[in-house]
Amino acid sequence: LLKQYKTKATFFICSQNDIDNYKYLNQILEEEHEIGIYGYSTKENQYKDLSTFKNYLEEMQKIIYDAAGKNTTIYKFMKENKLKNSNQETIKEIKEYLEKKKITYYDWDTDSTDNLILNITSEKLTDDIINQLLQNTNKEIIIIFQDTEVNQSTIKTLPGIIEFLKEMNYSFDTVSNTK
Repeated sequence: LLKQYKTKATFFICSQNDIDNYKYLNQILEEEHEIGIYGYSTKENQYKDLSTFKNYLEEMQKIIYDAAGKNTTIYKFMKENKLKNSNQETIKEIKEYLEKKKITYYDWDTDSTDNLILNITSEKLTDDIINQLLQNTNKEIIIIFQDTEVNQSTIKTLPGIIEFLKEMNYSFDTVSNTK
């Protein structure tokens, strides 16, 4: 679909959730997309201290390197509530560590919410995302989609979102090619 629309994307990988998808990492890179780290597990508190975070980060870097032969310097923190429940001094230490290691961390400004509502129709999902986009005044937008087995609306929603953004004169690229 991304190739058909000539769009680029960044795929953030979460170890325990994405283990079946490692076979696609080479294809992602071959098609000039990029791979980032989303975290080690959505269930573990990888932000409880700097040492735990480093261990999980190194494990993810190894997994991606072993599967795709490439290091990644892109990171996205887990859901905001995981950060809110973490010690803010630890989060500050983690961010300083990432900066020292020249790993850029990103966040999104438009959440497709495709992982929150089971059985949402692609039409409703498209409408919700477009409403968020119309309220967004940023010149650069990062939209998070979560392709999950429980909700197949994401793939049906993407063409409408891509076409809408192209009509609004947006272009598509990987996060590392943004500000």
